[in-house]
Amino acid sequence: MLILKTYINKRQIDEIWIHNTGEKLGKKYIYRLIEPNTDKEITSEHFNLRINHNRDKGWKPLAKKALELLERIKNGKYGKN
Repeated sequence: MLILKTYINKRQIDEIWIHNTGEKLGKKYIYRLIEPNTDKEITSEHFNLRINHNRDKGWKPLAKKALELLERIKNGKYGKN
């Protein structure tokens, strides 16, 4: 599991957990976004929020994918270029 925390100075303002489901799609593992300290998956009624990621590439690309996905959902641009 990858835990991303966002701070302004010393005050935490957000946290997201990226959990490996244990499922694979080809060589990539499937990750889901969950709320901290719960097993509640962050969902969208219109979009699949799961992330496919090759673990060999490390945590930074996974974190980037998660943040970009959340930003696109927030701005209503999911699925658009």
